[in-house]
Amino acid sequence: MEAVRQRRRLEDMSSRRWADLPKDLPSLIAEKLQTHIDMLRLRSVCASWRSSIPPIRRSPLFPVKLPTFINEIEMFTGELNNYDEHFILSESTVYRLDPPASNSSPENSGSWLLRIEETSVGLTRFENPLSKRFVRQPPYGFPKVLNLLDFRVSELCRVYNVSLNSGLSWMGISILSVALSSRPRSSSDDYVLLAVRSDCKLCSILLGGDYKCTIIQDYDGLIFTDVINFNGKFYTIDTCCRVLVFEELSLQLIEDFRPAMPAPNICCCLRLVKLSGILLLVCPPFKGLTDFRCFKLNQELRDLEEVNSFDDQVLFLGDQFSFSVSTLEFTGLEPNCLYFASQFHSSIKRDGVMQNVGNIGVFKVGGGNGGPLKYYPGNSKIFWPPPGWLQPGPPASSQDVVSVDMQ
Repeated sequence: MEAVRQRRRLEDMSSRRWADLPKDLPSLIAEKLQTHIDMLRLRSVCASWRSSIPPIRRSPLFPVKLPTFINEIEMFTGELNNYDEHFILSESTVYRLDPPASNSSPENSGSWLLRIEETSVGLTRFENPLSKRFVRQPPYGFPKVLNLLDFRVSELCRVYNVSLNSGLSWMGISILSVALSSRPRSSSDDYVLLAVRSDCKLCSILLGGDYKCTIIQDYDGLIFTDVINFNGKFYTIDTCCRVLVFEELSLQLIEDFRPAMPAPNICCCLRLVKLSGILLLVCPPFKGLTDFRCFKLNQELRDLEEVNSFDDQVLFLGDQFSFSVSTLEFTGLEPNCLYFASQFHSSIKRDGVMQNVGNIGVFKVGGGNGGPLKYYPGNSKIFWPPPGWLQPGPPASSQDVVSVDMQ
């Protein structure tokens, strides 16, 4: 009991020392922070800092209701509440979790990937890090409440996904890929969304206004496969490796070129990804799990340079997004690998062990071999099951919904 009182006295003294710092210091620090989790940590320093720093406001506020497509060209605007079916733009965040600094156990020192979506009603839910599948049931022993401030947390990327609220494809149209502008057009929430539809047409939506949705008709003959926001510009690519670059706010075409192709058998399902500050073109295999090919896009020379090594980097290729990490900073990963969302349909165990890895594959760049993640157990621990150091709280049952404390 005396130890508890002593710890509380030390915490009170620490809070007073923080509160005695210059009044404008918290706001000056807050201006330099760019991620939600960093802002949470700053506000958690002490009560006075929490009251002086307003909660971070997400812009735009997610999820966002979007119009459905009436036909190939014509869209509707105005109030959407009168329609039962609509598209929903959601945002989720991929975090890297590490055990607290006080945890020095070697067997519990590995990092863990966690993808979280905050819903419109203030709840959170887990998602497969690389696909759209939700983790509906926690594994045995998983804590009922997961407080991210109890761990060392880094934000890796934000993921944007467009889906139909009914879960069905409306008129056969869905969204294959989506990218959001890095800033609004003005001080409001009028962000620009650029998307590739399932009919391979390119369309844009202005958020925050009347949600007018427009097909970019000048390129009606192109079959687009992907779109990405890279260095404040929208990059798109079609099945013939034609690259179009747009200014992200005005959507004015900046560049239009077809790079020289180093191999005639490049696949048609091309993906654009970021890796260590460069833009890569990834060619998934037509069949099987091998023969991914990666190319660096050189805009000055307008050609493609094949990449056979990621060095210490690891690339994660999701359904509609990608991100990379360094194995020097992320324990539990093998360098020079590509993790990807695949069409595996492994049986899902009741405790959720396979729920987060059943549709993930791994490919060793330059080695030409790969397969389902379950065949590479040394590489699967970053996904599932959760590490032992996540177990300090009361365990959840298979019927519980795990909540994540991010306040």
